[in-house]
Amino acid sequence: MPNDPTKLPEFTTDELLGAYYDAMCEAVDFVTTQIIPVLHGQLKLKKDEEAILGIFYRMHALASSLARLNNKIDFNGAALIARTMFELLVDLRFLTSPNVTSEDIERFREFAVVDRFRKAQNA
Repeated sequence: MPNDPTKLPEFTTDELLGAYYDAMCEAVDFVTTQIIPVLHGQLKLKKDEEAILGIFYRMHALASSLARLNNKIDFNGAALIARTMFELLVDLRFLTSPNVTSEDIERFREFAVVDRFRKAQNA
């Protein structure tokens, strides 16, 4: 059976990476043109919503940076971005947990301030 629909074509690693890269670039463009303008119009967000929105913007910025890393030698930068994205995903899971309290949200928000202070002190 020459045209068996259950048989998937074999792709090379370069073809797969190219497809993933192209899809990611399309996703970044979609978020930039369609989602971000809507998010900018959000008013009176609660503290947890602000935190989630901040994480979304950080993830979008990372994906935008990743879209500019289009050479095989950029693998290290891509790996660092993947790790940061994973950490942000863990933060999102925490913030959307049904058990999260307003105190937890406040600690989450203050962590960034404390972290910046520590970095400034060490510089």
